[in-house]
Amino acid sequence: MKIAGRIREYSPILRALWLAVPLLGLPVSCTSMSLDDAVPSAAPLAAAGAPQRPTSPDGYPNINVPAAAASPQLSESDRQRLTGELEGLRQRQATPLVSSAQALSEEERLRLLARSHGDRALSEIDAAGQ
Repeated sequence: MKIAGRIREYSPILRALWLAVPLLGLPVSCTSMSLDDAVPSAAPLAAAGAPQRPTSPDGYPNINVPAAAASPQLSESDRQRLTGELEGLRQRQATPLVSSAQALSEEERLRLLARSHGDRALSEIDAAGQ
């Protein structure tokens, strides 16, 4: 019963919306704007500075023409030089900078520092509290 009462409270609002929604479409249908005004014309197919593509006699584009490179390509000597540099960088990254023995000694040093730092900080706190 409580649910039916809630529906009745909103029924005037829903009834007003039900009547108003179809009326929202009326101003749109009365405008003088045509579809040609709303949608821009098609963009040109080729850019202003683009070269013309060769076409066959029937007007379709010829897709058998080899593609031209957009930028200068690497020469064989440049390719070999860059490949050598990259291989050297790869090998340098693969070798560790620190040996495992040095890494272990560094780890031990840091653990000892952490223990002594904790003890020193606690002693300073105790001294300041007294």
